[in-house]
Amino acid sequence: MPVSPCAETMFHKVTPRRKNKRWPDAISGAALLLAFFIISAALLGCSADPAEQIFNKAEKSLGLGSHLEAISQYSYVLGKYPASQLAPMSQYRIAYIYNRHLNDKKKALEAYSTLLLMYPASATAQDAISDMAAIYSQANDHTKAIEFYQRLLKERREGKDEVQYLIAMEYIFLNDFKQARIELMELLKSGARTNLTPNVYVQIANVYYIEGQHNEAIEWYGKAISGFPDTDAGSEARLGVARSLNESGRPLESLEALKAIESQAGHKNKESARALAETIEKRLSEEKRLPEAAKGHRR
Repeated sequence: MPVSPCAETMFHKVTPRRKNKRWPDAISGAALLLAFFIISAALLGCSADPAEQIFNKAEKSLGLGSHLEAISQYSYVLGKYPASQLAPMSQYRIAYIYNRHLNDKKKALEAYSTLLLMYPASATAQDAISDMAAIYSQANDHTKAIEFYQRLLKERREGKDEVQYLIAMEYIFLNDFKQARIELMELLKSGARTNLTPNVYVQIANVYYIEGQHNEAIEWYGKAISGFPDTDAGSEARLGVARSLNESGRPLESLEALKAIESQAGHKNKESARALAETIEKRLSEEKRLPEAAKGHRR
């Protein structure tokens, strides 16, 4: 097998010259072991990524906030060493700078797309897909966001629940509540609880509430409250129950639920509960005065 010039040079440095004599039979094992380590270290030194130095400069520029300089240096890595292991990360950094630092979403999307085209199997590809989905979502192109989240869902081995949840949220933004509920229910099918489970119950309830199906909304808010009473989701569900009771023509029950929220120390929705209670009380007071005013008029 041919030996690289670098390896060959190092090999000669540690191999005794034979001249016309036979090697001594008593070469110590320690000497051979030392030779092995010298050759291994030399080969590792020869195989160092030539792009590393300029990549590190780009990283330093990025850390210092010199974004355009960093882009230039990352671009140099890509142009000079496209096969380097640091090339995919360089392309991702360029896209990230345009996205997060320069707020140029068009160039960010172009850079992410280039990464997916040139290095589809790289470790940064999934991050690129996730970032692109978020950009489309922020731009209210929720159909495109769903497309990229679904792509990410197929490629991810871990964290699938989070992606599925984000897909459901995009369907809510599209007012496709039926599909949103399907996506959310899918998260509950396995029976395994995750950090997202409390929010899943609340979002299912929210979808029913938006559709005007208040009894179903109350049922699902109740599941969030009973299953996760001390969480933010539980707090939100309590307010959701009060709203659903009010919307379904049960204002007195709603007021009871709102007063219970106001009485709880540290409840994050106290202000919202108080505002809704005041609105309901005002409406009930006006409704009560109307018949009395009508009676006085007839007299």
